[in-house]
Amino acid sequence: MLDRAKRLLLDTLDVLEPKLAAGIPVVGLEPSCVAVFRDELCNLFPDDARARRLSAQTFLLSEFLEQKARHFTIPPLRRKALVHGHCHHKSIMR
Repeated sequence: MLDRAKRLLLDTLDVLEPKLAAGIPVVGLEPSCVAVFRDELCNLFPDDARARRLSAQTFLLSEFLEQKARHFTIPPLRRKALVHGHCHHKSIMR
């Protein structure tokens, strides 16, 4: 499946290339999906500048809000919530 993954990732880079060149960030909600763009993509295409750009411009929503939207305030929730941390978030995200 590695060949298929490479083809799909190259297609993704082709589609995102104009947005990446414009410096537009990519925000993901799922840590394992973000990990593909940040880590695995560069391992598969170490000499591809687009892969490095996508890796650098990809954020989890929490990271994006913290780094790029510091003045954004999340509205208070008037309920209790149980939050389960994602294994990829804990293991490879900053």
